[in-house]
Amino acid sequence: MTRAQSAIETSILIGFLFIILFLFMIVLGNHILDAQQQKEKDMLNDLAYVIDSEISFAARSVDGYERSITIPYSLKGLNFTVEFFNATQLGSVKSSQLILKFANPSPNYEVVKLLPATVTGIIYKGKVSISKRAGIVYLNASSTGCSSGGSLVCGVDGRTYVNECMLNLAGVAKAYDGACIGGNKLFIINSQGQTVAHFDFLGNVIIAGTLAESSGYTATGVDEFRVQNSFGADIAVVDLSTGDFYIDGLLFESQPVLNPSGSNFIVWSPAGEVVLYIDESGNLHLRGLLTERGIP
Repeated sequence: MTRAQSAIETSILIGFLFIILFLFMIVLGNHILDAQQQKEKDMLNDLAYVIDSEISFAARSVDGYERSITIPYSLKGLNFTVEFFNATQLGSVKSSQLILKFANPSPNYEVVKLLPATVTGIIYKGKVSISKRAGIVYLNASSTGCSSGGSLVCGVDGRTYVNECMLNLAGVAKAYDGACIGGNKLFIINSQGQTVAHFDFLGNVIIAGTLAESSGYTATGVDEFRVQNSFGADIAVVDLSTGDFYIDGLLFESQPVLNPSGSNFIVWSPAGEVVLYIDESGNLHLRGLLTERGIP
């Protein structure tokens, strides 16, 4: 073997080693970048969890609850946005929504949290006040221009609002002046005395759990409120432990005219009007709306 040939082979070997080292550095760099972006995502997730927990705790608390939290302006130098949409803005009465998102495209990541439908108001970085009055959780109520005083008013959603300003803030129409009449409700209560659902005289339903449509759920016969059709088959079941509502059919909300048959499960208002019913196929027809994860 000549010296020239040996030098060529050595050069090829060194070049091959450099290629391997280069590829290794690329893989290592990508791994470090992925790990860094995951840390950044975790920070946003953690912040969303804290805000979600604070608001959800307020929703479970008694009226008069007040607390302030602070949302940072950045996360270790990373700018982000925070937005809140109430149930009316979303066109849904099942939940409101909290969205946190990084302002820059890298990392392109957002966190969405579903909050109770009873939450309304505005949210921004810095100090955020959380208060509960008449069953409604208000975010930064003082920043909305609404006072905490005034006369109570009942919304068409069956909830009592502190005043008409708060009612308008939630985007809900007024049913009548004064607190919603709590006596005109059909409550579903478990053996521990806990209310897991109620049907009100406006045709609204509030359940502590979630709704499952076309569920085909088979009743266990234990801790359940069951609705049967004329053949004795279960077509709707409320789990008294969780407040989950299972129906064999579909949900139909905001129905101006209800025409049940005599064999249906029917709820009437004090004026004798049909406000909701469950038909033979397990379809739930409401004059009003259904709220999931609410406070019955």
